[in-house]
Amino acid sequence: MRKNKKRESEVFILIFLLLTLLSAGVDRLLLEVLGSVRHRILDYLMDWVTHTGSVFTVLILMTSLFMWEKKKAEYIAPLWISVFLGVLWSYMLKFLIMRPRPVMLAIPFTTIPDYSFPSTHAAICFAALPILDREFPKLKWFWIFFACLVALSRLYFGVHYLSDVMGGALLGYVIGYCMLRVEEKYRIFRLPRHVL
Repeated sequence: MRKNKKRESEVFILIFLLLTLLSAGVDRLLLEVLGSVRHRILDYLMDWVTHTGSVFTVLILMTSLFMWEKKKAEYIAPLWISVFLGVLWSYMLKFLIMRPRPVMLAIPFTTIPDYSFPSTHAAICFAALPILDREFPKLKWFWIFFACLVALSRLYFGVHYLSDVMGGALLGYVIGYCMLRVEEKYRIFRLPRHVL
C-alpha cells in the first residue's frame, strides 16, 4: 500500500509540474474571468479564507489535530518544518524571479517589494498535504479542498496569476513529500515511547 501512495504522489507531482507550465498561457484570461464574478459575499468568504482561514486552519488547527492524536506526535515537527520551508523557498524564489504581481500591493511600514511567483499561501497549504494524507487519510479530500480554496482566493483577489498559485502548490507539495519520506526513512523526529 505504501508503494501505491508513493507512486500516487509522484504522478501528482508530475501532473502539477505540467499544469504549472501550461497555466502561464491563461494567466491574464483567468484573472479577467474571476474579476467579472466579484460579489460582496464572495469577497467576505475569500478574505476569510486567504487571511484568517489559511493561518488559523493550516497552522493552528492542523497542529492541534496532530497533538490530539498523541501517537502521531512524531509528525508535528515534519509538518512545521514543511510549512517553514514552504515559506522560505517561496520567498527565495520570489526574490530570484522578481515577477510583479498582477496588482501591486502596498505593504504597510516597509519598502521591501512583494513579488508574485510563487504563491506563499499555496506553498504553505500544499506543503502540509503529504503529511496530513499519511496521518489522516480519511480527511484527505477536505485538506485538498481547503488548499485549493486558499489558492483560488489568491486568484479571486487578483494578487497572483494562476502560474504563481500552481508553482506555489507544486513547491509546497514537493517539500511536504520530501519531509514525509525523510521521516519515514530515517525517523529523525521519533519521540521516545515514554513521551508518547
